[in-house]
Amino acid sequence: MKARSPRDAAARARRVEIQTAWRRRWPEKARAQNAVHHARRSGKLIPEPCERCGSNERVEAHHVDYREPLAVEWLCPAHHRAEHARLRAEARDRAARPAAPRARAQDESVAIL
Repeated sequence: MKARSPRDAAARARRVEIQTAWRRRWPEKARAQNAVHHARRSGKLIPEPCERCGSNERVEAHHVDYREPLAVEWLCPAHHRAEHARLRAEARDRAARPAAPRARAQDESVAIL
């Protein structure tokens, strides 16, 4: 077995650091992905063909709601990327829309000076 170089060790340490930071930032996503991983390995969750094109090649689990970790859509990599692009565009559109004016309470008066 080939000995690992210090550079390999540094790269691995950096990767672990990045993964740890991601898990801290997105704990709900990390739990859902972990649940799917374990369910697939134990046979409780069996991959199905892509729900968009029917492909059986390398299907991935897409979480619609991270609070339901085993409720997933099976998508091929191309459709999974497309779905996330759609969700990002939707979020950008929501952020770009001006906020609706806040309704005033009846007892709130406007002072005119």
